[in-house]
Amino acid sequence: MHILLVASTELEIRPFLELVENQGFSEPDLLIAGVGTPVFSHSLTKRLILNKPDFVLGAGIAGSFTSNHLPGDLVLVSEEIFADLGAGENEGFKDIFSLGLDNPERFPFEKGKITGNFDAGDLNLHFPQVRGITVNHIRADSVANSYRKHLYNAEIETQEGAALHYICQMEDIPFIHLRSISNFVGERDKSKWKLKLACENLATGIIEIIEKLTKVY
Repeated sequence: MHILLVASTELEIRPFLELVENQGFSEPDLLIAGVGTPVFSHSLTKRLILNKPDFVLGAGIAGSFTSNHLPGDLVLVSEEIFADLGAGENEGFKDIFSLGLDNPERFPFEKGKITGNFDAGDLNLHFPQVRGITVNHIRADSVANSYRKHLYNAEIETQEGAALHYICQMEDIPFIHLRSISNFVGERDKSKWKLKLACENLATGIIEIIEKLTKVY
């Protein structure tokens, strides 16, 4: 099975790469796609055109909006939303669907969300499934973050997740979107992040998913 592992930065999957080197784990193809939706989208699309895999595993760290998902926890992102694609109006926000610029039911959107296309139950994965939002502008403003959380009923925040969902759906490639919580949304003091723990746990999750994929498929 040809699996492509895609992450935004090498830092996020460094513990996985060290495990590959030290334990002789069968490494999948790897793409470090870059930070933010424009760079990430171009890198991933170009790779899929050049060498289309059977499966894409998107992995990285994320910020959590809720104490239900603490730093170090692993989650599967089942739904993603482009959360800052639109216009600010009267101290509020209207997305491209509310503005009438796109159809919220145009594939791959469903009510403005982009769902996954692979049933994690097929692999007997027990990580909680969450709704993610993707933003270009990470905010430290608690009011702005609270607004985003409640507007979208969001549980985690990333800068590339929705691009992963959009591209894999459009190219009809099954994918899993795995995230490890490194911090709470809005916390910009990285000394308070659990980055090392998040990346180590992410490596464990990546290995579990790849081992199960290769056994089942």
